[in-house]
Amino acid sequence: MNISINDTLKRLRTARGSTQEDLAAHCGVSMQAVSKWERGERYPDITLLPKIAAFYGVTVDELLGVGEIRKQEKIAEYDARARPHNNRGEIEQVLDVYREAYAEFPNDFGVIQNYMYALDKFDEKYRDEVIALGERILRECTDSEPRYSAIQILTYVHSAMGDREKAKEYAMMAPKSAISSNGLLEAVLTGDELLGRTQLNLMLELDDIDLTVTWMLRSREFTPDEIIAAREKVLHIFEIVYDDGDFGFYHTRISGIYISLARQYARLKNREKVIECAALAQKHEKIYHEAPSHTLNALLVRGSVYETGNTITNNTKHDWSVTFLNEALFDFVRGDPEFIALLG
Repeated sequence: MNISINDTLKRLRTARGSTQEDLAAHCGVSMQAVSKWERGERYPDITLLPKIAAFYGVTVDELLGVGEIRKQEKIAEYDARARPHNNRGEIEQVLDVYREAYAEFPNDFGVIQNYMYALDKFDEKYRDEVIALGERILRECTDSEPRYSAIQILTYVHSAMGDREKAKEYAMMAPKSAISSNGLLEAVLTGDELLGRTQLNLMLELDDIDLTVTWMLRSREFTPDEIIAAREKVLHIFEIVYDDGDFGFYHTRISGIYISLARQYARLKNREKVIECAALAQKHEKIYHEAPSHTLNALLVRGSVYETGNTITNNTKHDWSVTFLNEALFDFVRGDPEFIALLG
């Protein structure tokens, strides 16, 4: 583990309630020098270490973090002892190792985290102790990794106990990214609540796929054929989920995909495909704006409700048409009767 003196200096100053100017005056240096020490831009001269240590009432070893280094080395030894037992599924031996580690380092949250995991392997046997350790981490620890471990275990423990409301409460304490990606909340929901949550996740994943491919295609110069192939793959994914053709809100995403396809076919000077994609972009944008609110029926989203957005009249041009009216890519079909009729 790398221990930085700058972190120690900041911690000691905060604990003492002193200022950088106080330490600077004690050491006979500028306040700017102390500021650079704390930012890790420079190190104090070795001859100043005893003065700094005396100012904060610590040893030079403590100032340099030597004790912390030795502590982390000892903890790493415990981890190394536990690893082969863990690999062989010898949970009693793993627990013995981490019980010993916890006895020596009862205030290290990494040790508490590993001890909690070891206890949790025994299901109900040490349940009260697992809950106590998890709650202690949430009360006292600010590091994200032990906190999320505690949230996970407390969620699953309370779910196993049948206290789904308490489990849900813990699950909601997790970072939003972890809730959506690791299925923590899903593990404690049931019935319509679980159905709605999973359908929402599915829709968000579709958005992520669409956006990720968009960014990917900006990473370098792709050929029109490559972009067409990539966009069509995204289109097929939407079609797999909404397999009855009713895309609900995502009609607007489908319209955007067809606009993107039309641009690439325009680069290839493919008149028929440009007009075909323009017509499909128009169709899906029109449905998005004009379809009434209704319940979707495709298997994976069945029962979810599409709430219509702002309605517009048939005589109002949709957003999709701005692309085809203004972009020079489409100049070569601008006078085509089918294209004119489409935009009209």
